[in-house]
Amino acid sequence: MAPPPRWTWLACLVLAAATPVVRGAARQPVEGDLEDEDLAKMYACYANYLITEMWNKVVVADWNYANNITDYNKKKSVEATLESQQLDLDVWQNITKYRWTKFEDPVTRRIFEKLSVLGTAILSSEKKTELVNIIANMQENHASGKICPYVRKTNTPEECNLSLEPEIKNILMNSRNYSELLHVWNEWRKVAGKPMKKNYLRYVELLNEAARLNGFQDASGMWQDVYEYEALESNMARLWEQLLPLYQELHAYVRSKLRAIYGPDKVPEDGPIPAHLLGHIHSQDWSGITEITRPYPNKQAIDVTNAMKARNMTVLDMFKMSEEFFTSMGLPPMPKTFWERSVLTKPTDRKIVCHASAWDFFIGKDVRIKQCTQVQMDDLLVVHHEMGHVEYFLKYAKQPVVFRTGANPGFHEANRRYNRSLRGHTEALESSWPAGRQNGGRRNGHQ
Repeated sequence: MAPPPRWTWLACLVLAAATPVVRGAARQPVEGDLEDEDLAKMYACYANYLITEMWNKVVVADWNYANNITDYNKKKSVEATLESQQLDLDVWQNITKYRWTKFEDPVTRRIFEKLSVLGTAILSSEKKTELVNIIANMQENHASGKICPYVRKTNTPEECNLSLEPEIKNILMNSRNYSELLHVWNEWRKVAGKPMKKNYLRYVELLNEAARLNGFQDASGMWQDVYEYEALESNMARLWEQLLPLYQELHAYVRSKLRAIYGPDKVPEDGPIPAHLLGHIHSQDWSGITEITRPYPNKQAIDVTNAMKARNMTVLDMFKMSEEFFTSMGLPPMPKTFWERSVLTKPTDRKIVCHASAWDFFIGKDVRIKQCTQVQMDDLLVVHHEMGHVEYFLKYAKQPVVFRTGANPGFHEANRRYNRSLRGHTEALESSWPAGRQNGGRRNGHQ
């Protein structure tokens, strides 16, 4: 086996410098009788090297599959994941020989704690293979699904080529034809949801089995464990109760606006809002219907799509603008390889997973974004969100590999909510063109 590269040894030095972490109670830890902490530190360093190399191999295989959905690439992705899970098992068997909860060094103790939950690698070989294939098949089905348009012109199979991104996404955001919206909503679920039902039910069974083998009641317990907060569920319930009155008012307001557009026969005066009218395939983001819900319709909308097109902004310009936003706060610029290896627009020669995502390859500064970007404001906000992930990747690149993730899953996703507040930044597009270009232009929005 080749010796670890220099940066890996630098990561090992972090073991002596990182700060202790405070956490709440958790499941019963899995540990053994060995108490040699110096030996444990050496193993932690060695495991860091092994895991880093393996995670890079997995991410490369997953990237190749997500950017070119073929049976061959799916096979290589599955193989890499299974190989990684075998390494997870090997490392877990070694670290659980130690009485790591008694280690004095908080960083070594933390590394062992992170590695003591085996996850789905605890399943039998047959079930691991089954689970990994199920996930790959569901991803392929979701990425490959296409539907026919609401209005057929030729009645040929070639006409049925509407993908989730960008075609269905754009229809849901821009169409105000109730029947067309209902059509794409239902048809997409027929091709992307219904065929996955059997696989998904089995996926849930296998996840729950893995969770129980790891000492949790079910998969939700295993997922919540990473937040390291015993009262997570009860506090979320309490916060929801506090938020509920405001949400009900917002819900009623949006429902009344939609009722005015589509009529009382389509939108009830009370009760649930028809989900296909909210401008998003999952109804999770209502910004697509802002021109309907805006409380002061005579005021100018905060939507700079037209300004972006008027100044002939390209997709590359959008990413450069986002980079400028982050560097203006003292964060690092994107490395040269980011611009060389990222996929920023939808290719025409192959099937890819279009859902925007940021990728950390765990070796050096190899970070990338995959996004089927269009020149519009909504996508500009997504660009900021994804680049926010990449800034995280770059800032913790020298940490031991098990620390190269958000402190909990909320940290990374919180930057999406923050980026929704970047509308002032994007408004600068309108206010700075062309005169603002002479005095800094795009910087005006994020002072």
